[in-house]
Amino acid sequence: MLTLPDGGLELAATSQDEVVSWAYSSIGGLVAACGSGQPYVRASVGDVADFADAFDGPVLVALDVWHPEGVRYSEVEPDAMEPLEPLSLDDGDEDVVWVPTRPVREGDWEVVAELHAVEPGEPLLLAYSSLETLLANCGPHQAASAIFANRIDVVAEQAGAHGVAFDAAVAEEARHRAPVRHWARPSRNEYPR
Repeated sequence: MLTLPDGGLELAATSQDEVVSWAYSSIGGLVAACGSGQPYVRASVGDVADFADAFDGPVLVALDVWHPEGVRYSEVEPDAMEPLEPLSLDDGDEDVVWVPTRPVREGDWEVVAELHAVEPGEPLLLAYSSLETLLANCGPHQAASAIFANRIDVVAEQAGAHGVAFDAAVAEEARHRAPVRHWARPSRNEYPR
């Protein structure tokens, strides 16, 4: 759903004084209609329904509609963006594993896994049973993403890994020394040695 720069939902009134909000079913549709600098928030259908119920009067939702004002916000420079806050999952959620990644920023369409090589030319995808385990083994500055455990083989193949290592310790010299602030994405064949 579109938001204002301060974070509130963007609402408008029609000529019949109906309240309208804009929603898009994909980030691609949002960017095509409003540009990549458009502030937004991810919301489920239930979130939209809850908002409409709490609002005084009916709310129309313009789904996948070109915004009448078009692109209004300039694109934010990637290096100026803050990384996303860590995703909070239930402690007992055994359906996900955590993998080291390049930093992820809001609006990314793809997450790039960081591969590690045990031997030259044999990159491995590292997977961890919890975020705490990942940080303990990779260091406090490692960006990470949760993925569904049953997708680990697909992710490893897409990343170009020769295999998967679970809960493995990363050598001190291969760890990030500080938070990664450079958003450039390496090619899939680049990985720490």
